Amino acid sequence: MEIDNYWIPTLLQTVRDGIRYKEGLLTSETLRDIEAHEEDLMLRGDLIAYLVEQYNKHQADFKFTPAQLLEGKE
Repeated sequence: MEIDNYWIPTLLQTVRDGIRYKEGLLTSETLRDIEAHEEDLMLRGDLIAYLVEQYNKHQADFKFTPAQLLEGKE
């Protein structure tokens, strides 16, 4: 799969936000299918790793490092 460099920073931040949301759900007492959410978190973690790899291949095209993009604000 080829991802246009233009989208990689936005995708990284979006997936990071999704991970934070899912992690918050795991602390919910009303969550029913914990295993499905845990599996989804693992897949999102794999996606973050892939996107960081792609980002690093084209680091010269970007102003920020992946770490700077992913630290974000809580």
